[in-house]
Amino acid sequence: MKLNTRLSQSLLSALILVLMAALWFTFAPVQFGGQASYIMIAGASMEPNLHYGDLVVAHEERIYEVGDVVTYRHPIIGPVIHRIIERTGDTYQFKGDNNDWIDSYEPTSSELIGKSWIHLPSAANIILKLRSSLGIFLLSFAIGFMVLLTFSRNSLLGKEQPKKDKQTVTKRSMSPNFSGYMEGTMFALFAILLGAILLGVFAFTNPLAQSVPADIPYDHRGTFSYEAVGSPSVYDEGKIKTGDAIFHALTHQFDLTFNYQLSTPETKDLVGSYHILLEVSEPNGWRRQIELSPDTEFQGESFSTEVTINLGYILTLVDRLKTNTALKRQVFNVDIIPEVNVQGNLGDQAFEDTFVPRLSFQLDEIQLYLAGSDPFGEGTDPLVPVQSGFLPRQRQIPATLNILGLKPTVQTARWIAGVTFGVSLLGIAAILYPFLRASMKSPSENIRIQFNEVLLDIRELPGKTTSADVEVDRFEDLAKLAEKTGSMIFHHVEADHHTYLLQEGDITYRFLLTVTEPDDGDVSSPEADETSDDQQEGEEG
Repeated sequence: MKLNTRLSQSLLSALILVLMAALWFTFAPVQFGGQASYIMIAGASMEPNLHYGDLVVAHEERIYEVGDVVTYRHPIIGPVIHRIIERTGDTYQFKGDNNDWIDSYEPTSSELIGKSWIHLPSAANIILKLRSSLGIFLLSFAIGFMVLLTFSRNSLLGKEQPKKDKQTVTKRSMSPNFSGYMEGTMFALFAILLGAILLGVFAFTNPLAQSVPADIPYDHRGTFSYEAVGSPSVYDEGKIKTGDAIFHALTHQFDLTFNYQLSTPETKDLVGSYHILLEVSEPNGWRRQIELSPDTEFQGESFSTEVTINLGYILTLVDRLKTNTALKRQVFNVDIIPEVNVQGNLGDQAFEDTFVPRLSFQLDEIQLYLAGSDPFGEGTDPLVPVQSGFLPRQRQIPATLNILGLKPTVQTARWIAGVTFGVSLLGIAAILYPFLRASMKSPSENIRIQFNEVLLDIRELPGKTTSADVEVDRFEDLAKLAEKTGSMIFHHVEADHHTYLLQEGDITYRFLLTVTEPDDGDVSSPEADETSDDQQEGEEG
């Protein structure tokens, strides 16, 4: 077999190996070191885009955007594939395209499995059928039939191989084994080279850096407290404290304090303004607002203010309403509403937000008392309202590649691809250079390099044992005949004359080559021996 043919086979084998590795890397499940998650659609919540029985291949992403179809892991239900409709910090809100409601569970980024990459209609139905008893039987039968067919074909091919005599077999075993070692080494180097090229394609088509969410969390926190002088016969120490009911027959006013604080891990440079309103209302929609504190500016992330609330004025408003409208309402709502506007910078980002908490009381004919916490807001304290938020921000981080669980940076992958490509290329050149150099020195050496497996050097030309001699114009034709018949080619050297013989039955095939020694590094071209038949017979003698 020619050297370039062996190299081509090694390159093809390495290419198939690398492509199979790339396919495995791309489509293998994450449980087996791949990047793909396979989701079988078992509902109608994503119609008309995804239907029952479809199969979705999902890939893990570093960033998920609003509008992406993503699979997340629900702690009770399991994998759920829906569309992202909102992101708040590290939590995501999902909704099925065919649903009228928003998913109640809001997963974090660590619970996201992957983004929809490939959609295969009805593929899940096929998989489910193959998992049935009949499907497993048919699949096993098909695999067994293919294996049997392969062995039968190899057996037939083995019978068709021509028989070799003992002499030929013995001569084959005496040929050098360097070609097998070289093919193995070249296969490994080609595989490394193609792997480096594949890694380089991924590395050089991806940016060195990528933007990821780095939102700035912050909390608006307010604290309400109130106090007044009360009757010692009703209140401990004669003081009304935060949380106590206020009996307006005994107490006509009280002082309310509101403290504000903005908390964030980033540096702050803030200014703002606030004002405080008192709102009296009743469930049918009537309301009156009273300004307790006008617009007031502040600097920094906190302030504290105190206002006085006149219960007598509130009772007067309620009495006028009842007198003018004949309303027989017994209980009214009284809300204290601070409105805080903040602006400035959080870290390196511009910031502007509004905080409008509400402290709710109820007023009846005897007392003013706290309305209590929202029954749906478990754990909340009406005296300490908190409003959390995130300021969107992006930051640049080194981009990475996910390779069988390893996540090298793109920069590192580029270096690895470049160095591996260069080293493997040098290794291939180091192996091929001696052969190329030898082939350029002499045509006979070129023949030996290309067809060493079928050549057998002999000291003397064999006597005439065949009835016919056939002159061959090209050694390649002689090599094809040797490969077809499984025979060795005898090689005899005498001075500058090289004789190549192949005996097949009663016919001897001959190729003659005359090589002139090169002068000063010049390479001579081969010339077929043009001697007459008589001269050739003389040489044989």
